[in-house]
Amino acid sequence: MAALQQAYDAGHPEVALRILGGSVRVYTRSPKSKPGWQVADYRNPYPEGTEFVVLVDSYRTGRPEGFYVVPVADVEQILADHFRASFPSGVRPVSPESTHSVVTVASVSQYRDAWNAAE
Repeated sequence: MAALQQAYDAGHPEVALRILGGSVRVYTRSPKSKPGWQVADYRNPYPEGTEFVVLVDSYRTGRPEGFYVVPVADVEQILADHFRASFPSGVRPVSPESTHSVVTVASVSQYRDAWNAAE
């Protein structure tokens, strides 16, 4: 709801409507997820039909502090790049079957409050 309200307040009601419609999806980084936004499967991180994600950062206070509006193709590329950098061999040495990953704040910093990107 915070992302919906922020998009509307920032003058982008069409993004708020897209959030309601499901083509823009919202994910929150909470005080429990220090490294960033957790992703269960880096190969297929978001549901079919997702065009943009809004990553809400509420890590420090538990309340929304930052909104990162990222095209889904860009965040998928960020995840792929992170995997290749972390595991150059293409295999996780400890848990090769794991598909878990994370989107860090640093990796999406250029998308902060980029509401016009989702129009």
